[in-house]
Amino acid sequence: MYQNLRLGLFEGWINAHFRGIDKGAGYVEVVHGMKKPWGELDEVAEVSARVWAPFADRVQDALNSLLDDNNRRAPTAKFRAGLNGAFALRVHKRLVVTEQDKAKFLLVDTPLPMIEDALATLRRENGAWFDPAGNQLSEPSAAQAKPVLERRGKMSLSLPIAFV
Repeated sequence: MYQNLRLGLFEGWINAHFRGIDKGAGYVEVVHGMKKPWGELDEVAEVSARVWAPFADRVQDALNSLLDDNNRRAPTAKFRAGLNGAFALRVHKRLVVTEQDKAKFLLVDTPLPMIEDALATLRRENGAWFDPAGNQLSEPSAAQAKPVLERRGKMSLSLPIAFV
């Protein structure tokens, strides 16, 4: 019960800072770095997540600890059923699917000023927003990203995604 309460407090902290889509903080960004993102064999090379909220590094450390604890427990002893990773948290989420070499740039604290516009474009073209219940709120602007994001959104609920 204590762990579930702690988890709820961290989710509440993140949600309290959400001001709307593309408005700064208050969400979790989940990035799928793909080997072949738009092909038939769209294998996941790396999946990671990052909290965008005040004191994000402390929140991420605590959430990783809670996720590890929940995932180590037997199915009947979990403090929250269905909580496997970052995408299953009850917070607003942005899911971005892109090439593996571009994915690492999305998760850095302060990107180089010269690539900030490129990262914003990448997020807009290859990303979608989800509400705390996991319902998709927006669509990517790139046509090839739409079906991949729908599949990845459903799949992400069961992936043990950790924070970097």
